[in-house]
Amino acid sequence: MTSASLPSESRPTSKSGRWISDVFAVYRNEWRQFIYAPVTAIFQVGFLIALNACIFLIANFYATDVASIALQWTFLPWVALVFVPALAMRAFTDDPGDRALELTLSMPLARSAIIVGKWAAGLSVLCVSLLFTFPFVLTIAYLGDPEWGVVAAGYFGALGLLAVYFAVALFAAALVREPVSAYVVGLGFLVLLSLFGWDVFGRLLSGTFAEPLSALLVFLSPKHWLDRMAAGRIELAAVLYFVLTTGLALLATTLAMARRRLAGKAKFVRAGRDTAIVVLLAGAAAVVIAVTLRLPTTLDLTDAREFTLHDETRVIARNTPEGVAVDFYWSEGQASVPASIRLHADRVERILFQLASLSDGHITIRTHDVSPDSDAEETALAAGVRRVPMSSGDNFFLGAVFHRGDRQGVISYFDEQRSELLEYDVALAIDNLSRDRTPRIGIISPALTPSNATEPRPGLAFLEDVKRQYDVAIIPHFSDTLPEDLDALIVMDATILKSDLLYQIDQHVMAGKGLIVMIDPHARFNSGNAAVVPQPSEVINDISDLLLTYGARFLGEGIVGDSQLASPVVGKDQQQLNYPFWLRVPRSRVSSAHPVTASLNDLLFGEAGSFELTGRDNAVALITTTEDSGTLPREDFKNGDPARLEAQFKPDGKPRVIAVALGGPFKSAFGATGGDGKDSKHHRAETNAASVFAISDADWLYDPMALQNVTVGDRNLSRPLNDNVTFLLNMIEHAAGNPRLIGIRSRGRLARPFTRVAEMLRDASARYQEEERKLITRIARVEGDIRKVLELASASRTEQLPDEIRARVNQLSQALLPYRRDLRRIRASMRDDVERLGQKITVLNLAAGPLLVALFAGLMWSRRRRPTLFSGKT
Repeated sequence: MTSASLPSESRPTSKSGRWISDVFAVYRNEWRQFIYAPVTAIFQVGFLIALNACIFLIANFYATDVASIALQWTFLPWVALVFVPALAMRAFTDDPGDRALELTLSMPLARSAIIVGKWAAGLSVLCVSLLFTFPFVLTIAYLGDPEWGVVAAGYFGALGLLAVYFAVALFAAALVREPVSAYVVGLGFLVLLSLFGWDVFGRLLSGTFAEPLSALLVFLSPKHWLDRMAAGRIELAAVLYFVLTTGLALLATTLAMARRRLAGKAKFVRAGRDTAIVVLLAGAAAVVIAVTLRLPTTLDLTDAREFTLHDETRVIARNTPEGVAVDFYWSEGQASVPASIRLHADRVERILFQLASLSDGHITIRTHDVSPDSDAEETALAAGVRRVPMSSGDNFFLGAVFHRGDRQGVISYFDEQRSELLEYDVALAIDNLSRDRTPRIGIISPALTPSNATEPRPGLAFLEDVKRQYDVAIIPHFSDTLPEDLDALIVMDATILKSDLLYQIDQHVMAGKGLIVMIDPHARFNSGNAAVVPQPSEVINDISDLLLTYGARFLGEGIVGDSQLASPVVGKDQQQLNYPFWLRVPRSRVSSAHPVTASLNDLLFGEAGSFELTGRDNAVALITTTEDSGTLPREDFKNGDPARLEAQFKPDGKPRVIAVALGGPFKSAFGATGGDGKDSKHHRAETNAASVFAISDADWLYDPMALQNVTVGDRNLSRPLNDNVTFLLNMIEHAAGNPRLIGIRSRGRLARPFTRVAEMLRDASARYQEEERKLITRIARVEGDIRKVLELASASRTEQLPDEIRARVNQLSQALLPYRRDLRRIRASMRDDVERLGQKITVLNLAAGPLLVALFAGLMWSRRRRPTLFSGKT
């Protein structure tokens, strides 16, 4: 232990300098004891194996198909609370046979310096252990495209959590002299701290006198702050929490060690005084953290700046007229509300107050803590805010009512599942109050009826998102005219339109207003409309003829597929396959040159056609396939089996355009006079201002392709599966002439799947495609022969056939068995590489920890045995 002291002539003269010198002396001594002790290596191996076992075996990381490090931060607090007390439990033992502590305390070192030095050395061991989790980071980088800012923020939060854990464990070791007892006490302290940030603790206090404190206790948990940082934000409040909590725990440890050397009455007097000091400082720290929580002091490390207000949002706040009031209804005092909902509610409240601070006093925020059977509950329900049921049987409120004069808007529930759209939802609600007039949007679609302007349409939940922002008019597809006050028009899969209505649509565009056309070569979700597909011609008889005049030729005879953009689907035999005709379009295939698509990340189209641009200067291809695309005739998709279609698909090396944007000037499709029977006096022959968008698919907006419906209480809410609805709203915003909210909607990638796995499946599909195609063709031929036999015999089942014919049918059925067996073998082979990769990744991550620890221990021992530079001694 003599290495922990310094010669008096070399010690700094200032008090602070001597203290720092003492800390470093203790740190060097403790660090050497840690790294040269075999038990440290055992500790690190156990820590890493337990953490990786939770990630890869319990949570089955490989099956999640999400390239995120979030699972590591989910399990780290629980693994650490078991292992960290074991590292600290012998820090202050004074067994009769072990006089190390007594020797240390007898040295001319400040007691606080001894405590801090031991803490820093133990934390260094934990940091090395945390560093050895980098194989998991390499794994997610290999499998997909993680957000590196979020990864960095998570590691920063994990470091803070381990610092607090080890400081608390040291305090337990100072309280209890015996190591096993110190471990148990330390484990108890850490479990209690972790429970503060867990939903179960809130439910435990429900109905007790301490229930009002449960909402505040969550801020005492390092797990709570790690969860916030793991989302990609580093907050000043979180940093202060980790620093102050660690400092308080080390102060308490110092006071506990000082109390050890006292006896009798003095010990109890000192203990009471020390406890009062720690409680007072803890209260002051809580106040500091609470104040900091209200400040917008956050370092946002997410790729899409998710926790930073968008510039458009700031403009909306600054331009908000006077008199806007927001009543925020939130069951903050209800202990049974899950911690994840509390985190979401905190973000909602933060955004509201940020907008209020930017509005120069024009926005007023009034918060209401809604409790059961209270006036606030009645007011919330009357205003349209809904009860949200929980699995515990309780309910909570999380909504807001926006007022300005006689106008009112409501967000009945800030759904956590729509967290990506939270800023947009709030900005939209405030912007709607600022508008003098709500834009009017017309929709022509055989899938809608005029009653859907006020009633939901099952399967088309996107309509509710449109109605939240716009005044929507549903125009029958057999109508002759359009309303005159439309700002933009949507034509969705309307294949048969009257000539008068086509003329009205053309004149709508010539008036400088926006048009959005969705035209589908194979309508899967509205199959009754799939019999007729528009074909461009020189005669204006369908919507594709208007598009041809404006600059885009619709190619509807071929359905577009792309092996690189294929989506996993389940075929008729319940086997999963990569279906190239459901196009999962990533950001790289979306135009960044147009404001409508500049912020989009992930889109999905089902069995789409394509467009050919006719050379207009103001035409922009918004969505394109890769060169691994190809087409199959639309007739092949009538009752087509996805497995057979996938087997028939062959790329031809040509990229296709799925969606286009056309800008003016436009000339009327009906010429300079409007043609026969038209009022040439009022005919508009050209325009410079209109915007026209065309998408070669209509299925992309149906719920299975775009949205997931969630039932909350008596309301159906929807959450986005991708950016499909955002793409539509962006087009409407642009077409209606109010593009301020476009940049707010899509703030980041909604999914970060394992791109490596998708590539492997595509490669396997390409390898086995020809063999699979032959087998599917043989199976289809045999099944066709069986159907013909049944048709000729006018039978619906084989049991109705004569014995001789039935034997022939059974023979044909038996002939199918080897084909089906070979097909299953091929499809299993296509998954073999993927499954083997998952097994390898799991084994490598489980083995990486012990190997790294062994290498580190070997390196340290080799340095210990190496002769020193100055002394020449070993």
